[in-house]
Amino acid sequence: MTTEGPRVLHILLQDLRFAARGFVRQPGFTLAAVLTIALGIGANTTIFSIVSGVLLRPLPYADPEQLVMLWEVFPPAGMDTVPLSDADILDYREAQAFSHVAAVRSAEIALTGSGEPVRPRGMAVSPSLFPMLGADAAIGRVFGQTLSLNDRPYEVVGIMPATFEFPPPITFGGRMLAQRSADLWIPFAIDRSALDRGSHSHFVLARLKPGVTPQRANAELEAVVARINERDPMEHQGITSAHVLPVHQQSVQAIRPTLLVLMAAVGFVLLVACVNVANLLLARAIGRRREVAIRAALGAGRGRLLRHFLTESLLLALVAGWLGVMLGAWLLSVVADLQPIDLPPMYQARLDGSVLAFTSVLTLATALLFGLLPALQSSRADLQAALQEGRTSAGSSQVRTRSLLIVGEMALALVLLVAAGLTIRSLTALLSVDPGFDPEGVLTLSVDLPSQRYGEPAEWPIFYDRVIEGLRSLPGVERAVLVPRLCFETIGTLSKSNVASVLPAGKGAIRY
Repeated sequence: MTTEGPRVLHILLQDLRFAARGFVRQPGFTLAAVLTIALGIGANTTIFSIVSGVLLRPLPYADPEQLVMLWEVFPPAGMDTVPLSDADILDYREAQAFSHVAAVRSAEIALTGSGEPVRPRGMAVSPSLFPMLGADAAIGRVFGQTLSLNDRPYEVVGIMPATFEFPPPITFGGRMLAQRSADLWIPFAIDRSALDRGSHSHFVLARLKPGVTPQRANAELEAVVARINERDPMEHQGITSAHVLPVHQQSVQAIRPTLLVLMAAVGFVLLVACVNVANLLLARAIGRRREVAIRAALGAGRGRLLRHFLTESLLLALVAGWLGVMLGAWLLSVVADLQPIDLPPMYQARLDGSVLAFTSVLTLATALLFGLLPALQSSRADLQAALQEGRTSAGSSQVRTRSLLIVGEMALALVLLVAAGLTIRSLTALLSVDPGFDPEGVLTLSVDLPSQRYGEPAEWPIFYDRVIEGLRSLPGVERAVLVPRLCFETIGTLSKSNVASVLPAGKGAIRY
């Protein structure tokens, strides 16, 4: 028993050396097999890195599995994820299922003072948000420094760590609302003297108490809604129920189908590669039938031959896996530069331990997938027939196996081809949709007036007239117009009437 381990290791090393010499003698076959598998493993490594970063990696907050979002259901509009009103937030805070409840909403902020005004991404949040996320400021209160936001002075009380990201992507109405973290946060407080249950404009995050399930939280929210509707059925204006969704589920549901389809596609690519290499190994085995027969005649049992051929497949897979990881790392850098999928920073892909573990398991599975069938065929040699047949003769079983593999490879390739064709057709159809206007040379900007400086509505037209006059005087501007809000119908009308908007780049439209 004590010598069994070293003996097995010696046999394995012997098989590896023999396999390596055989592959070196056939560089064409080796290069084709390794590159074929490496491409499949590299593609799977790249896509799994993205899948891991988005679907599997937890959110960068304390105990992220306890974080949920609160939503209401509004049947008249067919909506089951409606933001909350300020009055509803106060009611739901009383639920015993939550340890923290925080309201979040975007804040249109203009940073003014010294230098040119800038427009950072701002969020108005409840003071309970940061304790709920387990986030602390990197630098605490500072002395006397103020920022002028929308012409109001705000004291800088803390600076968050550079690694802190909030909010996570929030999917609402089929689209992702938050693509990047906020630049600054200002306090948000509910004015209890002016509660409005009909204005649903607050996104609400909550933390479940330890041991509390989403089902229990839903039951408590349903009880709160029932009490509100029992007190006054008209007060809720059609809201029939409320429920929670895990924040991670809420943040990835828009992109999950795309990633799963991509993962399935590269899985098919690897499967085709495995079938292709299995065919190559079977073709290679035809020329080795006499060699296998001689080794069997000298006493090598079928199990010994099977281990030898699987060792060859493992060696090929290990080299291909190493090249696949290198290829995957390069493809990740290409994806990061091209950004075909717009991912928030917290979901950026990287080659971490989980990805390397996945690639290792995938490499071993690949070795078995493309090596097992050729190994079984090669180890089941008919000694007399193999010694009597010509060197390049193939048995009937090998011919049938190769034919089946070729048919399977063609079927898998056809599935991929049809899927790719349908995808290209859908993309072409989307790109060829007529928006109703000519977008060439049309740029837009968004303007928000601070109420502190422009509190009187009579001042607004004067300001916008000055903006339009200034824009029309800029070199290269052909037309400049003012529209209440940006929409296809508005721009289409402008284009058809030969009034093209040419404004500096920005988001949205000039609105008031």
